[in-house]
Amino acid sequence: MAFFSPQLKVGIVFILAVTVFLTGILWLKEFKPSHDSHAVRVIFDDANGIGKGDPVVLSGIKIGEVKKIQLTPENKALILLTTDTTVRLHSDASFTIRDIGLMGEKAIVVTPGSIDGPLDLSRPLAGTVTPGIDRVITSTDELVRNLTRLTERFDTELDIKRITDSMENTLAELRRMSGDVR
Repeated sequence: MAFFSPQLKVGIVFILAVTVFLTGILWLKEFKPSHDSHAVRVIFDDANGIGKGDPVVLSGIKIGEVKKIQLTPENKALILLTTDTTVRLHSDASFTIRDIGLMGEKAIVVTPGSIDGPLDLSRPLAGTVTPGIDRVITSTDELVRNLTRLTERFDTELDIKRITDSMENTLAELRRMSGDVR
């Protein structure tokens, strides 16, 4: 019965550990060696923070990813993305950049459409952008500024001190009159 040398045992354990480690990384990265996909070009007025590698989702399920972003001569964002070939996209399919997390994570959300006929992938498609958390914060900032201006205007135009003094005088007069009535 032959025994393995310590160096051979260490070598085998090392190779197994590296294999498990690489398999885990590929699994976490959702690596699929024979993954067929369609290339889709979509033009957006604004890339809205979308980046290479961001997911393309349909019904909350990842069906692709953003591959490339570039600027068109009209200063719009041309985004090249991939979608799984098993997903049927109709001629009225739509693509929207949306926030998918509280920290500003983005995704391109696909609505597959319902009109008969396949999506024409030979030309760039038009996409839309929904307001994200950054735009909500900007809107909130504008709202606070408007409320501050309104409050300042009330203070100057209504002369709160004079109204308060008048109300105090009226209450004092009412107290005096009720004492006289008693």
